[in-house]
Amino acid sequence: MKDNLLRIQGNGGKLQGAKVKALDLRAGAALALCGMVADGETVIEDAWQIERGYDGFVEKVRSLGGDVG
Repeated sequence: MKDNLLRIQGNGGKLQGAKVKALDLRAGAALALCGMVADGETVIEDAWQIERGYDGFVEKVRSLGGDVG
């Protein structure tokens, strides 16, 4: 980290969709983002955790091209 900026370089590894559980707000958001780039379907249990802290999260994900149901 330099100048309050974090750069992340992925290694191109593939993620596979899975059934996961949002244990808290930030973990749930991270799982949703991982699910967007994973192959297959990701189902997030306790997804209310995400909506409680991120206003309009589903609409924002859809605006990015995510298929959220």
